[in-house]
Amino acid sequence: MERGGEMDPPITASLGAIHIVFGKLVRLLSEPGLRLHKEEMKALGVLKDGLQVLIEDYLMEPSDLEGPPF
Repeated sequence: MERGGEMDPPITASLGAIHIVFGKLVRLLSEPGLRLHKEEMKALGVLKDGLQVLIEDYLMEPSDLEGPPF
């Protein structure tokens, strides 16, 4: 998000839970014989894509961040 021409810093969080949800969505959507309505499949695909963007663009591993200057 932008505020006054500046980008907000990346959000840091434990990526474990988000990666688990993302992985389960990927497996669910690739499961052969999955019996969901077309609208449900589309909604799950949109959710998966949104999580992927969140992971790639906004979340960083805590080890990737610079610590405070000493």
